[in-house]
Amino acid sequence: KNEYLDTSPYVDLAQQYQYDHFFELDLPRKFKIAFTNGADNESHATLRDLGFTANRDGTFDVYAAGGLGPHPPRGI
Repeated sequence: KNEYLDTSPYVDLAQQYQYDHFFELDLPRKFKIAFTNGADNESHATLRDLGFTANRDGTFDVYAAGGLGPHPPRGI
């Protein structure tokens, strides 16, 4: 009941895109992408290299350049 939508199809599409364009994208070895589907943000999508947080209306807010560590910056 706390989930806004099923992010599985979007995760699958992002994964397939990354696999299909792996060499073209030239991403770092540990490029982290996360999706979250509720207000609790359990996957900490706002702290990843690329994060997608689902909204109630079926759209996503997109965050980039987040980080981890003792004082993690939130993506912009």
